[in-house]
Amino acid sequence: MKQREFTSIGFILSLVILLLNDFYLKSLYGNWLTGKLSDFAGLFIFPLFWTILFPKLKDKIYFASAILFIYWKTVYSEPLIEIINQYSIINLNRVVDLTDLLALLILPFSYSYHQKDNKNFITINPTFIVILTCFSFIATSYDSEIEYKNEYTFDFPIDTLKTKIYYLKTISNQYEKEKENYILDSTGKYKIHKYYWDTIDAKKPPIDKFVKDTVALFIFEDFCFEGYDAKLVISGDNTKSKIKVLGFHHKCPKDEKTLTHWNDDEEILSKSFEKKVIQQLK
Repeated sequence: MKQREFTSIGFILSLVILLLNDFYLKSLYGNWLTGKLSDFAGLFIFPLFWTILFPKLKDKIYFASAILFIYWKTVYSEPLIEIINQYSIINLNRVVDLTDLLALLILPFSYSYHQKDNKNFITINPTFIVILTCFSFIATSYDSEIEYKNEYTFDFPIDTLKTKIYYLKTISNQYEKEKENYILDSTGKYKIHKYYWDTIDAKKPPIDKFVKDTVALFIFEDFCFEGYDAKLVISGDNTKSKIKVLGFHHKCPKDEKTLTHWNDDEEILSKSFEKKVIQQLK
């Protein structure tokens, strides 16, 4: 019976790694390795799971899994994520990191494992494994929303504020690579695209595309995986500007007392935000 494939050693081992990493190792040892481990384990069992159910669609399932994974890991999935988070009780979140695409290397191994004839199996109810796998696909990572209300005012125009936010260090956005292409001109005052240096044809960086009136900044920090999101509302005029903080979001258990890094989510994140964002802007 094809359901027996769910109890193979390879499938169960990958499922255990996925669950153990997302519910324990990430929160205890949040680093590059634990961040990538879930991608590899998840991408191993995801197409394998559907192939066991629909073996005649195997090639299409693995091809679709690769395309969906690439789409999910790029900025192009952001509009879909925003729609789902707006109308669903499930809060989706992910950090755009193209190095996650390395996990695609596991797909050939998953594909060949399904074809393997001499698999070893564990005596366990396949229905239980199916339910556990579906749970892992939906809720393998924590999401914590931290309410924090505060406002910061600045004595410069809103355009200046947006420009400063765009060039912030320790902040992740989809234009990181693009920002590296801009250099100061001979006066040291104006940013010019280096590819237009010979003609001195200034090309304005896409600041408005990134720094919108409502924006979520991902701030790199040395706890809770790679960092956290700060939800902001930016306003102002030609003389003054303001940042209103709506809250923070991270992917660790809220107020996790067993971790030495965590005592009070709100206090730690607010101090980090003021140090890594507000102090740079002033």
